[in-house]
Amino acid sequence: MNSLQNSNWTYNQNFSFQRLLKEKHFNESAKSALFNGTIIENNNWDNVDLTNSDIETTRILKTDIQNCYFDNTDIHSIWVIDTNFENTSFRGANIVDCTFINCKFINCDLSDVTLNDCTFRHCELCNINLLDGSFTMNVFTNCLLEKMCFKNVLSNRLRSFLTMLGIIIGISSVIILVGFAQG
Repeated sequence: MNSLQNSNWTYNQNFSFQRLLKEKHFNESAKSALFNGTIIENNNWDNVDLTNSDIETTRILKTDIQNCYFDNTDIHSIWVIDTNFENTSFRGANIVDCTFINCKFINCDLSDVTLNDCTFRHCELCNINLLDGSFTMNVFTNCLLEKMCFKNVLSNRLRSFLTMLGIIIGISSVIILVGFAQG
């Protein structure tokens, strides 16, 4: 049994998280165990490779993530708040039931990503590659989507139509509720 699993740690700027992940004895299962049930706050990650990891029930707060790799990673039930992702790859990742609040995704690669039941609030997604991914039941609220590459939107028109219909209904319901609340 790995003693890192299910720990509730808070990382601060004095903790050398990057050095820990680059240790030779730190294998993929140890990386995965490190993240389960963890709170990560006020970090700067640069060139961290978490390829093929499993990340669950983690909270990432006020962290800058640059030039990192989450390729083929299973990411479930995490909350990410006030975090910036720049030049980061999520190729082939499986991202399910996650919440992103006030996050920025700039120049990120989301090719072949499965993105299901995720919530994005007040996020900026700029220059994102979304080729050949699967996106179902996601909610984008007050988000800026700029320079997005949606190759598979035209290839599966029914799925694209239903997704757009869900977004339109979601936005309309918020507008109607705000209207009722204001009188």
